[in-house]
Amino acid sequence: MTVTSALQDWFLIHQRPLPFRTTKDPYRIWISEIMAQQTQIDTMLPYYARWMAKWPTLDALALASDEELLKAWEGLGYYTRVRNIAKAARFLHDQQRSFPTTAEAISTLPGIGPYTAAAIASICFDEKAVAIDGNVYRVVSRFLGLNSPLGSSALKNDIHAAMTAWMSSATPSIFTQAMMELGALVCTPKKPTCEVCPLMTSCQARAQDKVLDYPVKTATKKSPVQTKHIAIYRNEHGQIALTDQHEDTLLKGFYRLPEITVLPENANPVGTAKHVFSHRVWEMTFVLINDGSQPFRYVDPITLDHLPVITAHRRFLAQFITKSVSSTTSV
Repeated sequence: MTVTSALQDWFLIHQRPLPFRTTKDPYRIWISEIMAQQTQIDTMLPYYARWMAKWPTLDALALASDEELLKAWEGLGYYTRVRNIAKAARFLHDQQRSFPTTAEAISTLPGIGPYTAAAIASICFDEKAVAIDGNVYRVVSRFLGLNSPLGSSALKNDIHAAMTAWMSSATPSIFTQAMMELGALVCTPKKPTCEVCPLMTSCQARAQDKVLDYPVKTATKKSPVQTKHIAIYRNEHGQIALTDQHEDTLLKGFYRLPEITVLPENANPVGTAKHVFSHRVWEMTFVLINDGSQPFRYVDPITLDHLPVITAHRRFLAQFITKSVSSTTSV
């Protein structure tokens, strides 16, 4: 049995019943693929369900405001993704164009790279385009025992050649999803379940008893740590100050608590928190300042819940508000 047939047969039996597996609508596949980038499927599923309930079509999405979209995406991180979704949807809507049908054309849309374009084209239109992401690098490098390190041209070329050869005899929509599913369920980064893998008998890494050594990694740099003092300004009505003025372009469009560099005398420490981004770490000290005179937007908890607020601050705010309500109730 070939690699292609073994993988496809396994997928047809063991695939998860995911909502986007029941459609070939490129709009829905596109949103699911973008949401799943850097995000666990179990985490993104409720986001996907809410998104499709609110914007079931590309035209509906194109009419959504930036604030609505950012709020819907809040918590998924990597917010450039949702901004590019908005740009692409509005472009297609304004040009009165339907969703492109080839990987080459799909890749011209904002925020869609080679992997996503190939995934959409193969799943929706059965184009023999190979979708290569981190899961594929891991599966193929283990199966073939490829010793070139991640990021190298040699590894990229070897994996593309193997995937192209396997795809030549595949049903593209099945093969692409099968490779994704194998990497997600079986050939996982830290605890692969090789005994149930359909490719086990020919896997070079398993034969060498070196599964966890693949793919070969190079040393990674530690993310820089940034120390911040975050102010919870509260006015006489119990409303909290938010600002959308900041230099963080990756979090553009989101509200946050103001950051301060000098602590006033009436600042009361109320807790600390740590938030890890892909490229930096924030270590935050939060202080309560009872002052409604600052030039920010003051909001009550109900309004706050409907605004897009950066996750690093929302999590602490939720705890702070809950404690504040509990303290008031107990008095």
